[in-house]
Amino acid sequence: MPISKEQILNTAAQLFQKNGYIATTVQDITDNLGVTKATFYYYVKNKEDILCQISDRAMTTVEQKIEEIVKLNLPVREKIEKFIIAHIDATIEESPIISVFFNEYGHLPPEFKTLIETRRRQYVEKVVQFLKKGIATGELADVDVLPVVYGIFGMTNWIYHWYNPEGR
Repeated sequence: MPISKEQILNTAAQLFQKNGYIATTVQDITDNLGVTKATFYYYVKNKEDILCQISDRAMTTVEQKIEEIVKLNLPVREKIEKFIIAHIDATIEESPIISVFFNEYGHLPPEFKTLIETRRRQYVEKVVQFLKKGIATGELADVDVLPVVYGIFGMTNWIYHWYNPEGR
């Protein structure tokens, strides 16, 4: 059966989400996919490599969405609304990936963790700039921006914990 790197990442993400990164073995992943370890290692270096790729995919997904919104010629309020909706959509669409990104972050190798932290700061800064622009133009009330941004992220990022597409 032909397999793709994408299938390996998706399967690993589901298993990491269900069992945790530490408890999931390469054997679990290959058994779930119905492939040999040789096939697995053709596509990825090791389990840590998968975790790094999952984290990269999570960041890339949200970065692409915010870049699209930044380019729109819309009032700040509409951009913020679109950002929140896009962030929620990404969190729901990529639920296993996002879940692993947040829950297994501590298992990333130090050099990759530093890279992800830089990307996270840049992402947060783009949202900060939305709000600052809205304050400067008078579209938004003059508030302490960072707590508002972290509040938005706190609400939108937590969705992967409780949202069930088959539920209410």
